[in-house]
Amino acid sequence: MTPRDEVELIEAGRRAIESGSLSASLGELLRLQADKYPQRAALREIDGQSRTLTYRDLDGLVWRVAALLSSFGVHRGTHVAIALPNCVEIIAIWIALSRLGAVAVGVNPGLTEKELEYILGTSDSEFLVLGEGRIDWVSDWKAFRLPSERIIVVGASVSQDIGRPFDANLVEQIYREPQLYGSDIDAPASILYTSGSSGRPKPAMLPHRWHTMMGHVRSLQGPGIENVLIENPIYYMGGQWRLAIALTQAACVLVASKPTLNHFAQRITSHGVQFSSLPNLIAKRPNFALDGGSPLRWMASCALPKELHTEAERKLGAPIREIYGSTEMGSTIVMPTQATTMVGSGSVGLPAAFRSCRIVDALGKEVSQGDVGELQVRGPGMLSGYYNSPEASTDAFDDGWFKTGDLFRQDSDGYYFWVARAKDVIRRSNENISATELEEEVGKLAGVLEVVALPVPDDYRGEEVKLYIRLQPGASTRDVSPQVILDHCRGRLAAYKLPRYIEYIDEFPLTVSLKISKPELKRAKADLRVGSFDLSENLWR
Repeated sequence: MTPRDEVELIEAGRRAIESGSLSASLGELLRLQADKYPQRAALREIDGQSRTLTYRDLDGLVWRVAALLSSFGVHRGTHVAIALPNCVEIIAIWIALSRLGAVAVGVNPGLTEKELEYILGTSDSEFLVLGEGRIDWVSDWKAFRLPSERIIVVGASVSQDIGRPFDANLVEQIYREPQLYGSDIDAPASILYTSGSSGRPKPAMLPHRWHTMMGHVRSLQGPGIENVLIENPIYYMGGQWRLAIALTQAACVLVASKPTLNHFAQRITSHGVQFSSLPNLIAKRPNFALDGGSPLRWMASCALPKELHTEAERKLGAPIREIYGSTEMGSTIVMPTQATTMVGSGSVGLPAAFRSCRIVDALGKEVSQGDVGELQVRGPGMLSGYYNSPEASTDAFDDGWFKTGDLFRQDSDGYYFWVARAKDVIRRSNENISATELEEEVGKLAGVLEVVALPVPDDYRGEEVKLYIRLQPGASTRDVSPQVILDHCRGRLAAYKLPRYIEYIDEFPLTVSLKISKPELKRAKADLRVGSFDLSENLWR
């Protein structure tokens, strides 16, 4: 079969997907699956408490959680910030909010108090859900403009000085009928924060259709599965689409508290994982292998180096297919498992169902096939806008087309190839870090004139953060030492955003428009670590 033949086959599948029906929300989808498969395993924690719930159990838990939240004052349209790690509770609360018609706001529990205050303020969150271990986070809860009774503490079994307790025993005692939501698939369901080139994270307002459509589209990218490993945080897009896939196929969610590289193979084999994403760092390990055969039916990858693709499939014993999307767009470009001729080509695939794509030049005109330009996307179920940010929402679109900020090309058969990330984002350990946010924060430090943040390739984290510092006249590296810079960032930025490498520079290379040329800065050295102070190793390189 030729690539062109596969395109025709995939397009036929795309039309079939688009002609199907979607559940109105994750809450409705769960209820349908619980009616069909009440005794099927729905959720199992593979770390910590190792709790297991059937679909009937999970549906009942979600019903009671919805009733409890309703008794607290959560109703249709209420914004509820959820700052929990991967666990039973974050899944139950998220789905319960969809049944109430409330809006779930995803929050990284590793943020600083200052960053949390920003999230709560920009999302208009009326409630905050957090774990018992983060009570210190809101010790000065009045600063967050939330009454104490609107702070919900998961794991607390008795009332404390701050917040309302929320634990399994309390949930089991709830019998009140909650006021459930209707079935408007395009109503707001969640706010997920996305880092981009504009500085601080932006609140993307996403409808129920975004969630259910993503599960539907990505489920049909590969063969049927009975379980899904979720290592990525559920408060981000990565965890959300895996949850949606599982619910769509009535599969069991294998909930891991956090990702692991050292024990990834053990997780796959010991838990019989049938679907997972492949971390690129695993594919790059020369001695990686699964012991005792592979339970995997297929895997998803993102920007997997094409030279590693075929060998990775051999080692893992399963098809590996690329996906491309973002918080704003959901599933955008996919490579189905039946597309075998493109393995190792570097292509990310064809437009997903419900998505139209085009590639444009700097003036917004479509480029010729094969030429590089910015990818733009449109279709139902995308973000309705950035919450309370009309200017950012307007700037994100070009006559209805979402501007991805990513550079692509398309071959003669119609396959899309990612070329470069135009957005100024550093991707470290699966976290998107805005370079602009780092530059603005460090630029506030006395003695600093200019700052540039760049990604440095790293075998373990994918990318590390490097800062180039140009000092004010009269300031010295003793005044603004690497440790001073690190201390300034701590308490103001989350731990995953902290820089690792610091280099001092007398002059930055400039473009013809007198802007700092980051591409030229990147090209200046083959190894960007050279000449930097390594804050992790505490030495000059």
